[in-house]
Amino acid sequence: MPQVTNKIAVLKDHKERATDVVFSPVDDCLATASADRTAKLWWKTDGTLLQTFEGHLDRLARVAFHSSGKYVGTTSFDKTWRLWDVNTGAELLLQGALAASSGLDSLARVWDLHII
Repeated sequence: MPQVTNKIAVLKDHKERATDVVFSPVDDCLATASADRTAKLWWKTDGTLLQTFEGHLDRLARVAFHSSGKYVGTTSFDKTWRLWDVNTGAELLLQGALAASSGLDSLARVWDLHII
């Protein structure tokens, strides 16, 4: 098993506990979700805060990157999910796309964004 010896960054800006963390698939960023109702984008090598995603009404459960690294998705206990542009921080509404979600009710769902 590899030895963990060198901490390279501390990500400190959330007001409450972090609930999830994920690395970008394409660059040196990572995203965190928090009980403070925000997600944040960080530069992983030095912990610089790059973006804050705000809009949920309850604590966040998960955060995930799109495979392109251009978008971050968040889920919340407010029973919503949101998609964000990592460069601008803007919440996105996509047309002509499908989305998938899962929940504590043991169900996975596929959504057609045309009819939401």
